[in-house]
Amino acid sequence: MPRGDQDQIMTFQIPEFEKPYQVNIADYLTLLDKKIELNNRINSELEQMSKTIYNYWFVQFDFPNEEGKPYKASGGEIVWNEKLKMEIPVGWTDGKLSEVANITMGQSPDGDSYNEEGKGMVFFQGSTDFNFRFPLVRMFTTAPSRIAHEEDVLLSVRAPVGTLNVANEKCCIDEDLQH
Repeated sequence: MPRGDQDQIMTFQIPEFEKPYQVNIADYLTLLDKKIELNNRINSELEQMSKTIYNYWFVQFDFPNEEGKPYKASGGEIVWNEKLKMEIPVGWTDGKLSEVANITMGQSPDGDSYNEEGKGMVFFQGSTDFNFRFPLVRMFTTAPSRIAHEEDVLLSVRAPVGTLNVANEKCCIDEDLQH
């Protein structure tokens, strides 16, 4: 009980509920558990589907061509890329992410500005805050330094490097992230 007051905990009154009321609560919680389980299965299936599509489009190069047919399987032109040491579709090239996107490094605001009470702007501290697709809000800052905007891709530059999330609101990001 590192944060609890033992004396207060020992005197806490626990309400007694009638058996039918307890059963109703248990039934409701069981329904919630089943819904969570179903959503997790759906998310897992969607993740697998996205991996399959990625494989078809960016490994096998069978993304839809202008006619909606698989590019490579329908005779789409493929050329050798010496730098990548592999064949790629005509018109594709290799390069750096910075050549096709604006990348901004995060910067931590003053430590005294951090809070968990919702004061100021949402603040993400690296991939610690990353979730399935969007980060979880747990920290705020009253002195934001580097700002990411809604729908910006957030990239972790510290362990684990390369982890991605998408900002679902305007936020401050620390030096463990880029956007």
